[in-house]
Parts: sequence; C-alpha cells; structure tokens
Amino acid sequence: MDKKKGLLNVIISIIFKVFLLVGAIVVRRFLIQYAGEDVNGLDSLYISIIGFLSVAELDDRLVHAKSNRAPHPEFRHGEKTDN
Repeated sequence: MDKKKGLLNVIISIIFKVFLLVGAIVVRRFLIQYAGEDVNGLDSLYISIIGFLSVAELDDRLVHAKSNRAPHPEFRHGEKTDN
C-alpha cells in the first residue's frame, strides 16, 4: 500500500514539474511575442529578486535551525568550563 502511494506521489510530482516547465516556456514566449522585450526584462528582474529573497529566507531558517541545537561542548549551563 505504501509503495503504491509513494509511486503515485512521484508520478504526480513529475507531471507537476513538467507542467510548470511548459507553463514557464509558454509564458516567456507570450511575453516576448505580445508584450515585447521590455516586459520580459522586467519579468526576469522580478524573478531574480524573488529568487534572491527565497535564498535569503532559506539561509535565515538554517541559521535559526542551527542555533536551536545543543550548546557547544565548551559551554555547560551558560558558563565556560576550563580545559
């Protein structure tokens, strides 16, 4: 039962990714053909900004995830130990 659900999940994920790829190509073609290169340049600029912000947010999440881990071995109960 779990293998069937897993396989279904993979197939749907692949179909979704293909759909997104085809959609991006169609939108890009539409922008170039009907709206011109200026709008296409603005679209690329906004996509780059959103991508940068996504990476910055991911980095921020990673920093918070690392800070929630156990303290460094040199420190115990908030006090530095002597070696």
